[in-house]
Amino acid sequence: MDLPIEDERPRYQLAADVIREEITTGKLKPGDKLSTNAEYERRFGIANMTVRNAIGILRKEGWVYSVQGKGTFVRQVPPAAPGGTADSQVSDEEANSHTAEYLELSERITTLEDQVSSLVALLHQALPELLNKQK
Repeated sequence: MDLPIEDERPRYQLAADVIREEITTGKLKPGDKLSTNAEYERRFGIANMTVRNAIGILRKEGWVYSVQGKGTFVRQVPPAAPGGTADSQVSDEEANSHTAEYLELSERITTLEDQVSSLVALLHQALPELLNKQK
């Protein structure tokens, strides 16, 4: 299923909607591993960060969980439906606020990870020269 072209919402929300629908309709079952980010990038024609944001929304909503080095999987117990316990009800405004905060933090983390990777690469380049100067 492609992302709806006529929908003007952000692409990460559209991708999250498509994946969520696959879970609720049973195309993806509890315990199933989601496609890789690269597969979703190709399938939806979106950037890696957009895929990460979509998966982040689903994780926050309780639809999926991630295991480092293994992937992202559909939860065994879906999140409480609207009208569930009082604890599970969140206003749209609060949900949007938390989603915006999550996305901002996610972007900051990605930026920091990129910067750390660049610094590590520079260190690996400079290390032999620094060691030779000490001799």
